[in-house]
Amino acid sequence: MPSSTATILIVDDNIVNRKLLETLLQPEGYLTLTAATGEEALTLVAQKAPDLILLDVMMPGMDGYQVATRLKASPATSNIPIIMVTAHIDRGSRLAGLHAGAEEFLSKPVDQTELGLRVRNLLRLKEYGDFLQHHGSTLELQVRARTAELQQLGVANESLKHLSLHDALTDLANRRYYDKYLADQMAIARRHERTLALVMCDVDFFKAYNDHLGHQAGDECLKRIAGVLKSCCRRPADMAARYGGEEFAVILPDTDSAGAARIAEGARDAVARLNIPHAHSSAARFVSISGGVAVLPRNVDMTAQQMTAAADTALYQAKTLGRNRMVTVQPEPATGMRELAASAHQRTAAS
Repeated sequence: MPSSTATILIVDDNIVNRKLLETLLQPEGYLTLTAATGEEALTLVAQKAPDLILLDVMMPGMDGYQVATRLKASPATSNIPIIMVTAHIDRGSRLAGLHAGAEEFLSKPVDQTELGLRVRNLLRLKEYGDFLQHHGSTLELQVRARTAELQQLGVANESLKHLSLHDALTDLANRRYYDKYLADQMAIARRHERTLALVMCDVDFFKAYNDHLGHQAGDECLKRIAGVLKSCCRRPADMAARYGGEEFAVILPDTDSAGAARIAEGARDAVARLNIPHAHSSAARFVSISGGVAVLPRNVDMTAQQMTAAADTALYQAKTLGRNRMVTVQPEPATGMRELAASAHQRTAAS
């Protein structure tokens, strides 16, 4: 049931008609406001919107049709139900009222019972409409808030995923990501009969650099070298990774020996051009890198571990030859765990 304290605005240029309508509404307990002109009615509505309007059609100046049209055109007042009160009940008058936006009509003289029923029904509909509008707005706000939460959660998940796959210092792919990505790219290379190149490199005499300049300087050095290696990855499928400590890897899908050697040598030269002084290196005046390049031929079946071992062996050869250089090899399928263990031992000894 609609509230008996609903406010009803009575608009009529005749004071007798206004008083009559007020009297008829009193038994229901409604609050009433009155206006003698259309302009006065619009002013009252702007100050405080009523719950319903009883609107006379024939008034001097702005008539009831014009008032209804103005009210229905405004989003702030379009939901206020209007009952037009008129002595004209012909079809043309009713169509004009409907076109202006009136919900109901009452013919003069007004019947109290009919007035009460029409007012009560329209107030009930307005109350229900207000309820839906309020809860619709609340639901919309909840949906927006939930959408924002999901977006934030998505960003957080992406951030966590990034952190789980990337090295915290250099922001390159970490060892976990490297292992999976190399295996995936080798599987693609085998399936499509393509080549794949792997560059393993590390910083020459990095322990001496760290020991004399401190770990903070060492970290900064690694970050700058990581930036160089990342810039060497020109295609979407290329990936640079921090393999561990001062050792890095660059995976180059669909790259042959000549292309891989060119990229590796370009990386070595770019690191040299960083001009990071290294007084305790016998390989160069500035920080340098040594690297090994392994290229997987087409139609050769080998594991990612074997591929890594081959590149690692080439890296050891580069160190043996005096460092600050790149050595390229084409691994054979027989390259396996024995070579991997041996290269790991050699790398530790050579560092």
